[in-house]
Amino acid sequence: MVTNDYLGVVKNIYRAFSAGKLEEIGLYIDSDFQASFNAYGRPGLYKNVLSYRAWGGISSGKELAEVLKRDLAEWTANERVGSLTFFVSEPEQPAPMVVCVFEIDYIVRPTGKRVRQKKVHLWTLDKATSKVKRWEHFDDTAQVVDAFTP
Repeated sequence: MVTNDYLGVVKNIYRAFSAGKLEEIGLYIDSDFQASFNAYGRPGLYKNVLSYRAWGGISSGKELAEVLKRDLAEWTANERVGSLTFFVSEPEQPAPMVVCVFEIDYIVRPTGKRVRQKKVHLWTLDKATSKVKRWEHFDDTAQVVDAFTP
């Protein structure tokens, strides 16, 4: 029996991100990928924010890497990520999941406002390929909206 290393896949994504090798993220993303942001689909929530990208429209590892690269360059400065804590679903689950909880601290370049918060990422993987099918991003929406509002 082949055992898939779902946690290893997700850790490799964070390693590539930390090393600035965003193109490598695509190696771990399924061709049928979906991304979501916890505020996606809530009209008006970001109406005063400088720019809001529809994270729900990301559908490939390459596109995810491009959006991350652009957002990091345009929006954040002095970004620091605290230790990552991982939780992995039970192996018998039909769709394996890895949860990552971490603290982040950054300055929003256009406003100069600081964001300090815990974030949660939920990664759902394909059992057969061990590639990421879905990435869900959760954070303190009110704090982010305030930081991005001029």
